[in-house]
Amino acid sequence: MKKKFGKINIVDLCIVVLICAIAGGAYLFLKNSVEESSVEKDYKITLELRMVEEDLVKNIQTDKAVYDRVQNKEIGTLLDMKYEPSVEYSISSVDGSVKKVTVPNKYDCFLDIELATEQNIFIGKFLSVATKDFMGAGYIIDFEEITNK
Repeated sequence: MKKKFGKINIVDLCIVVLICAIAGGAYLFLKNSVEESSVEKDYKITLELRMVEEDLVKNIQTDKAVYDRVQNKEIGTLLDMKYEPSVEYSISSVDGSVKKVTVPNKYDCFLDIELATEQNIFIGKFLSVATKDFMGAGYIIDFEEITNK
């Protein structure tokens, strides 16, 4: 009887050691991934605002603080702004042809923003921003991580 009890203890001990090793490895892995994700990184993003009124386009000024309208906190600085006339596609009901039509008094704005954030940045992310001069929302169409300032 004593022999069986000794073998069971060794097997139990191996299982407990294995479970502790797996738990310790998972803890270290998750701890490192949480630390990496909470590091604030600097990005230069291009945000596309579609169908913006002409008056608003004229009010956008660079080198201004940019705020996240959802979190209501400063996220970066507006570096540059470019715009072009908005374009829509129109389908003719007569012959079914597709035509590219410029929308009067509407512009597509491309804002270059330098931002520091802990959030994940990716192309297609919807961002709602504001400065003292304007408010708008659009999608990130380009970004790059800034390594050296």
